[in-house]
Amino acid sequence: MANENIAMKKKDEMTMQEALQVFIKENNFGDKLTRINVIKAWETVAGDAINKNTKDVDFKNKEIILKINTPALRQNILYSKTELIKKVNQLLGSAVVSNIRVN
Repeated sequence: MANENIAMKKKDEMTMQEALQVFIKENNFGDKLTRINVIKAWETVAGDAINKNTKDVDFKNKEIILKINTPALRQNILYSKTELIKKVNQLLGSAVVSNIRVN
């Protein structure tokens, strides 16, 4: 009987990663973590010059939303949008971002 309890416990056990995934899903943290990861990836891809001239960065509905100080930089980002999206998604390891909107 003791062996059965041990066998059942092992069957019901989960790894730390599985437990964290369940916790994240049950507490609706998935979208928040994705948002944080996308913003960090954007800051890495954008580099210092763009980051210094960015008032705000957000992520909603697969779209990075930027508030940029200078019109020339806005144009540059829009011109390079496809490549920037590709780099961010590569850094994240999946196609999380589908658009960049510049305000």
